Formats: sequence, C-alpha cells, structure tokens
Amino acid sequence: MAPDERCIEYQVVPEQSQVGFSVKHLMISRVKGRFERFTGMFRLNLSDPSRSECSGTVEVVSISTSDRARDEYLHTNEFFDPKRFPEIHFRSSRVELMPGDRAWIRGTLEIKDVSRPVELEAEGLREIFGGSGRIPEHFEVHARGKIDRREFGLVWPPAIEAGGVLVGNEVEISLKFHLVKK
Repeated sequence: MAPDERCIEYQVVPEQSQVGFSVKHLMISRVKGRFERFTGMFRLNLSDPSRSECSGTVEVVSISTSDRARDEYLHTNEFFDPKRFPEIHFRSSRVELMPGDRAWIRGTLEIKDVSRPVELEAEGLREIFGGSGRIPEHFEVHARGKIDRREFGLVWPPAIEAGGVLVGNEVEISLKFHLVKK
C-alpha cells in the first residue's frame, strides 16, 4: 500500500452472509444449494477503488443442496474430491465501479486444482466510494456471476440418452456478504 492510500479492512460475518448457487437439473428445474462454512475479507482502497481487494474461502464439505444423497455424491472424488481439494478460493484482481450502485469484481476462482478468471457483478459499494466521507462500521454487498462447471474439472455426469444433460453446465453464483470493520 502506497503512503497516500487510505485502506479499510472488513471481515465477512458468516452468520449473516450466504454463499449460494443454482444449476439446471434435467433441463427443466433448478437445484439451489449453498455452502455453510466460509470466510472472507474486503480491503477497500478509498484512494483508488480499483485497487480494492477481496478474497474468500469455502469449505467444500459444507455444501448443502437439501438432498443428502446428492450432497454425498458431491463429496466423492468424481466431483469435488474434498479429501484432495478441501477448499474453494477466490481472490480479486480489480474492482470497477459502474453507474448507480453496481461494480464489477474481477478475480480468480480456484476449484480443485483449476484456477480461472471470473467476473462478479456487485451492489453495495457505491455508498462507501461515493465521496460522503462516512466510513461505515458495517455494510452489505450482494454479488452474482456465472461459471461453466466443466472449466473447473466438474464434468460428471455425461449426457443422457434422450439428449441434454442431467445437470446443467452453467452454474449461477449468488453471494450476500455482511461485512464489519476490523
């Protein structure tokens, strides 16, 4: 951090936050799930918002889709393989403020041994960077994005005989973080 930069660090409060996802199932419905255990931080750079940083870690075994058999399958080495890869990691590389209360958070997502760039559209940062001079003790950020699970080595199951896939390839990510100043 340069001497002229003003940075404030915030910690994610897991009990008031959510890491969720949804994916198509049998081409007609959506399965929603969440990770129960995760950590995260935001380091907001008030001098240059684009140099703000955020990162997070999710415990793979904390996945819940409200279906015990499905969750157990997701713990196998055919899918997440949490014995070898117990965590999913995200680290931002750039924050870009957009008109209104929107921002793009660009970074790298690591699932298993694969790291790929991702973009998250976020809301909730404008008040802090809006120039009011007020530094909140806590605030909320909502973010969403999409990934192709195949790009992270999550390729099972194969296509079904009648055509289509049992589980969709596009995974929608939905995040809500309540953050408190450290």
